[in-house]
Amino acid sequence: MAFRKIMDAASSNFTSDANTINNFIAKHGELCLLPNEKIQFCLEQINRDFFVVTDRRIIYVDTQGISGQKVDYQYIGLSKLCYVGLETAGMGLDDTDLILQFVAHPIVSSRSTIEEKRIDISKQYDIRPLYQWLLNVAIENEVRWNKDAD
Repeated sequence: MAFRKIMDAASSNFTSDANTINNFIAKHGELCLLPNEKIQFCLEQINRDFFVVTDRRIIYVDTQGISGQKVDYQYIGLSKLCYVGLETAGMGLDDTDLILQFVAHPIVSSRSTIEEKRIDISKQYDIRPLYQWLLNVAIENEVRWNKDAD
C-alpha cells in the first residue's frame, strides 16, 4: 500500500475521494467558484492541483513551485468544448489521459482555433461518469453549432 502511494505521487496523476470537493472549496472556492455554480466532478493531485468540472466550466488549478505560493488558474467554458478523448491506462504505472479540445476564442466560427489540454488521471479513479458527462456536453455543442450554421 505504501509503495502504491509513492508511485501515485511520482506519476503525478489526479484522483478523487470524499474530501476532494471540500479541499477545493477550502483552498480555492472563494476565488474560483461563481455564485450558484455547482461542482459536478472534482479531482485532486497530491493535495496541490485540482481539475474541477462545474455546471458552467472546467477549472484547472495548477499550484507551481516547491512552496506552492504561485497558483495558475485556468478555465474552459463548457460551451467551447468540442472534443473529449480518452487514452485508457495500460499495465504497470500507466494512467488514463483525458483529452479535451476546445475553441480558443469567445465566438465560435469556422476559423476558430482549437486547443488541447491533457489531464493525467489515476487508473484507480473510475473515469466513465466524468468522460460520459463531458462527451455529452461536446456532442450537444456540436449539434448546437451545426444547427446555427444552417
